[in-house]
Amino acid sequence: MDAVLPLMAIPFATPDFGAGATILGILALIWLAVLVATSVGAIRGLILIHRGSSQIRRRGISLLLVSAAVPLSCCFGPSLLFRLSYGSFPVSGNLYAQVKEGMSADEVRAALGNPHKRYEEEVGERWYYYEDSFRIFWFCVDFGPDGRVKGRHGN
Repeated sequence: MDAVLPLMAIPFATPDFGAGATILGILALIWLAVLVATSVGAIRGLILIHRGSSQIRRRGISLLLVSAAVPLSCCFGPSLLFRLSYGSFPVSGNLYAQVKEGMSADEVRAALGNPHKRYEEEVGERWYYYEDSFRIFWFCVDFGPDGRVKGRHGN
C-alpha cells in the first residue's frame, strides 16, 4: 500500500521548494492564528469597555493591552532573543556582493560584523552568519590557511 501525502504537504514536498520554505509556511500559519486571536481579543475588549461597570471596563482595557502586546512580542521578540544569544542582529543585504574572495578576516568583519558561529578546521576557518532570527537562512565564509576568503556559500 502506497503512503499518501496529505494535501497540505504536497506544495512543500518538491525539492526546489525546500525545508526552509516549509518552516516559513508553518510560521506564517502560526502568525495568522496569532493575528486572528488578538483581533478577536481586541474586539471583545472594545465591547467590554463600552459596558457599564468599572470592573468590566478594566477587564476590557486589560484585554486590549494583551491583544496589542502579543503581536508586538511576536514581531520583536525573536530578533531581540537572537541579539541576546549572538550579540548582534541577523545580517541582511546582498552578502555575496559584500564579501569577495581574497578579503582578510578583518575586512569581512568590517563588512558583516562578528560571525554568529565560528568553526576552525585544518584547512582554515568557517564563519557563519544568520540572515533571519530563526536561523533558517545562513551565509558562510570560508577562509584558507592564509586567513583570506577562499569561498562563500549559503542557502
